[in-house]
Amino acid sequence: MTSPFHIHPMLIAAALAFWGWQTKNGYAAAGFALAMLLPAITTLRLELTERDQHRIADLTMVLYVAVAASLVANDGLRTGVHDSLVWLPGVVMPLMLAQVMDVKGRLPLTALFRYLRKVKARGEKVRDPMVDLTGPYLAMILISASMANQAGYGYFAGVTVIVAAALARIRPSRVSLAAWACALGLSVAMGFAAQAGLYTLQSVIEDWIIDWQVGDPVLDPYRSSTSLGELGRLKADDGIVMRVYAGKNDPDKPSLLHQASYNQYAGTSWLARHGSLEALASRGDGTRFALGGKGAPDPDTDAKALRVSQKVQGGRTLLALPFNTDSVADLVASRVRSNAFGAVQAEMSVPWTFYNALYGSTALTAPPGYAPADAQDLVVPSKERPALQTVVERLALAALPPAEAARRVTAYLSGFEYATVRNHPFSDLLPGSETPLAEFLNTTHRGHCEYFATATTLLLRSAGIPARYSTGFAVLDWSAWEGAWIVRERHSHAWARAFIDGRWVDVDSTPPNWFADEESLAPTGQKIADFLRWLGFRWSTRDGSETRMLAWGVVALAALILVWKLVTEGGLVRLAQKVGKGRQDRLGSDSEFYALEAQLGKSAPRRASEPLLEWIARSAAALGAETRIELESLAGLHYRYRFDPAGLTADERAHLAKGCTQLLPTLRRVK
Repeated sequence: MTSPFHIHPMLIAAALAFWGWQTKNGYAAAGFALAMLLPAITTLRLELTERDQHRIADLTMVLYVAVAASLVANDGLRTGVHDSLVWLPGVVMPLMLAQVMDVKGRLPLTALFRYLRKVKARGEKVRDPMVDLTGPYLAMILISASMANQAGYGYFAGVTVIVAAALARIRPSRVSLAAWACALGLSVAMGFAAQAGLYTLQSVIEDWIIDWQVGDPVLDPYRSSTSLGELGRLKADDGIVMRVYAGKNDPDKPSLLHQASYNQYAGTSWLARHGSLEALASRGDGTRFALGGKGAPDPDTDAKALRVSQKVQGGRTLLALPFNTDSVADLVASRVRSNAFGAVQAEMSVPWTFYNALYGSTALTAPPGYAPADAQDLVVPSKERPALQTVVERLALAALPPAEAARRVTAYLSGFEYATVRNHPFSDLLPGSETPLAEFLNTTHRGHCEYFATATTLLLRSAGIPARYSTGFAVLDWSAWEGAWIVRERHSHAWARAFIDGRWVDVDSTPPNWFADEESLAPTGQKIADFLRWLGFRWSTRDGSETRMLAWGVVALAALILVWKLVTEGGLVRLAQKVGKGRQDRLGSDSEFYALEAQLGKSAPRRASEPLLEWIARSAAALGAETRIELESLAGLHYRYRFDPAGLTADERAHLAKGCTQLLPTLRRVK
């Protein structure tokens, strides 16, 4: 009995030819189509047991894993997975041949679901109908063909013809051909219109997203401004944002990596006035960028190199660079821009970027591309002057040389308390209340790095020393098993940059115990989380060799599973039985009754799906009653020998052998 939606082999072959045209795999498609035409061009059929069909289904899955892994190994993850789906019609071919070449023309549902087999094996009641996979297989062919994504309307036309041919077979007899054709034409027209509309809608949405993402030139809040409290909010996040590849005891390893500087304090925010980003031209192979602009010289041979891997969010990132960095090398980016205050923004479409920062040349007197000190670097907001002036007078900063003044400010603030969080009371918002900075200097004497950096910058300005507010990261957390310094969100840091003795220097007045205080708040499972983060980092930054190694490992595992299943489930053993001598694949395969079956089949071939005893009764009609009874008795022993777990006794086994041997000459005489 055929399925109501059984697909004819000719239509499947046509669909495979269409798949070959769309995917440009014509020779493979011809082979697949010829295989699916076997039921139409030959009367040969297989009599597969349920176990055989289960085994074929399992091996088909193993075959897909092996094919997918090998494609990933050669072409990378994205292309490999895509190509494995393109080749699904060929990978599933063994399972389809198991259906169409079997005398039953169907597959048990348990062949597709191992869970149902386990339930059935436990003796539980399971609905295990015979299913027809030709319809789903046709759909799979059409879906795989669509993945070629060829331009034009060829795919839509081909799918329309093939689906129409499949539906024509089940057209209800009460519906006229004309009405059916009209309904089909209307469905095709609506489908084409929907496809065209979705394509247009997709284009509109993509354009809107692009405009939305790049329309605002200030996507990174740290590019032009930062407010007191922004860094403080990051102090609770232990996510890793950077890895610095320097030795644990490397004396040249910088402790601060700079991202941006700001020259104007307004309210509670620092602004980079005249700090617009300008494009940097690449040099050499296009991965090297000099921070001084077009006229900047190449770095001297004594410049140090610091290797950094940095997380990219939203397609862009501000590079974290050591002091006196004059160029960035080995940076693969679509665009690199910088401003006059040392901010270097790179754009790329990867989750992590790698680069080498070249810094510390002895020939440099100022950071390349870093604006010289000007009047703006001495401006102190009027609201902050009273609190600042009190400290300036207490420390006598105006009478000290700039370097000594910076040291005295640092020493004074070292007596303050470091705190990761500062909650502003409602009174901060009332007229006449102290500013957050004044409260920090006059009352609380506690805060996080932003308060220390702001206070230092404005105190130095109040003493006549040009200064700027800088942000970036502290590099203080060594990871022994990674062999690198890891930088977390909570390691974000702020400090002052002062113009002293004709050059810019970093002045970090935050108490040095701040790092230990924050580490004490680290979550209990941080090491486990770090390991998982490292795995994600390694996966997202893997190169082709790692992907190929992983994929070939999967191929090897699939091959081992294939061999194991063949050996343990009898495939290889049964093959050896056919080509060798004295070996058997299962109990009962050496039964002498098979010779009687072969002899009976010469005079009366057994029909498809005909039970053995019914066939014997029909084929042995010309035999005497005594002979038929003996033949049926031997058939019963033969079935018990094959399927009864208890098997036969020694006497019964001897009777089966002797009876078959004595009865065979009698059957040979039957014409």
